[in-house]
Amino acid sequence: MGNNQTHILTIPLLLTILLFITTPIYATSLKVYRYTDNNKTEFSTGDNYTSYLEITNPFSQDIKIKIQDNYVLGNNGLNIQCLEKTIPKNTKARLQYDTLILNTPGTYELKPAVINYTNPETGKPESVKSNSLKIKVNGKQTSNSNYIKTIYQCNGINMQSTSYSYSTSTSSNQRNQQTQHQNKLSQNQRNYLQSKVQNNQMNQNTEALKKEIQEQRKKAEQTKQQFMKNLAKNKEFQKKDQELRKRGFQPTKAEVNPENNRTGSFKIEYKNKNGEKAEIKGRMENNTIKNLSSLTDQQKQNMLNQLNHNNQFQKLNSSLKKQGFKQKSTQFQQQGNTTKIIKQYVNEKGEQKNITATFNNSTLKEVKLEESKKDKEWKNIAYIIIILIILLLLAYYLYK
Repeated sequence: MGNNQTHILTIPLLLTILLFITTPIYATSLKVYRYTDNNKTEFSTGDNYTSYLEITNPFSQDIKIKIQDNYVLGNNGLNIQCLEKTIPKNTKARLQYDTLILNTPGTYELKPAVINYTNPETGKPESVKSNSLKIKVNGKQTSNSNYIKTIYQCNGINMQSTSYSYSTSTSSNQRNQQTQHQNKLSQNQRNYLQSKVQNNQMNQNTEALKKEIQEQRKKAEQTKQQFMKNLAKNKEFQKKDQELRKRGFQPTKAEVNPENNRTGSFKIEYKNKNGEKAEIKGRMENNTIKNLSSLTDQQKQNMLNQLNHNNQFQKLNSSLKKQGFKQKSTQFQQQGNTTKIIKQYVNEKGEQKNITATFNNSTLKEVKLEESKKDKEWKNIAYIIIILIILLLLAYYLYK
């Protein structure tokens, strides 16, 4: 009886362990799916047509994406050169395109939309594509106007231009008269007229686009100037600025990325007579400073010297190098009197690990290895397997 019970308990446990060991772990990525209302793919001229992109974000943080898509059916639609959107964490988001009127019969294929983003788990840029979609339009040419709208809405630039074309249905007599008239024209004359029309249309579109770009640049420059004025009036920024000026530093360069007059990120670079550099950087939200940091080259070097001579760091650094990791970058993050140095390491597979050092008033307090999400998952699986093995052994001895 004891042996039978042992078999009954042991087999499920072994199966569970095998499942954990053999189940593959796939890299997480965004997913994109293109579809229509009721997944309909056959229409008639004069019908309305709407297409959607369903974007699945499996990550535990919001993801900023850039979309490239050519959503055009029979000289009607959108030429999306770049469109920025933010997809909330752990959700499926639906992007609805403009509704088109289908004027021209034929069979069309919407090529895959391309989405570019940065994978938060690997820190690497990635691209994903949607499915393509074939659409059939039955019927005769209608008399509606056509348009193609070109869109670029990325990196703080918002540009749109629209080109129009027109098609009208005519009577049989009118068509015959037009045909006879066209036959009288030489091939060179027709080519000349067609070229002139195209050039006029191109010139109109180019001028409109130039004007729109100039307006966008003007607005962006006005926003930047107002943001700089608001930053200069901020008391916290003034305090850090005065501290550096008293030590002989003068501002040499300003990098700002304003979202509006009162909100955005900034980085102000300074230099003294000896060539030593310093910087003030942070973020301002509604004229309130967030994450303000101010460090000189000397302060950074002093902290790096402490870190490089630290035994714990030397052990972690040596261990990572033996595992095939190479140091990629060094970042400084400051919050009040606390400064963190983050050294990022990457191997040939693209796996990433960080060594984080915490300083308080420029004194080193802690050094630790920050593991990637995938490494933590593997550790959790290893712990589960160990627990299952222990339970298996306990079951074996209890029912032996």
